[in-house]
Amino acid sequence: MRKRRHKVLFALLHSFEQEGRREISLSEILEATHELQDRMGVGYPFAPRIFYSGKLLRDLDTFYLRGYLDSYRYTHDSFVPKTFVRLNLLGRAEGRASYDQLLDPDRFEIKKCARLAIEHFNDRWKIFSRVAART
Repeated sequence: MRKRRHKVLFALLHSFEQEGRREISLSEILEATHELQDRMGVGYPFAPRIFYSGKLLRDLDTFYLRGYLDSYRYTHDSFVPKTFVRLNLLGRAEGRASYDQLLDPDRFEIKKCARLAIEHFNDRWKIFSRVAART
């Protein structure tokens, strides 16, 4: 089950990059994975009422420690610091390979969840940036 989880997570990160999102916020990953859990049952249990999965965060840490991703935090024009990850060269190769190994219906669901998470993130960002501009 762990190998499948990792394959799906690599494919998801790859899908974000295919959508033009090289820097992926942690909130986008959590939202997309939560949606994938509902659709495909990928093995990431989430806490009720919040986007939090300890298993997902541990897997991201594992990818970081193995040299597949870069992780960093910064604050834009709002007061909320954001955590982002980015696949490095090794991670992009693993993401592409994992994505290519999945069946077409799974790839479709992963792309759909990545697009939805990006759309929601952009909507949330508009709200945060307006609030910060007023203060």
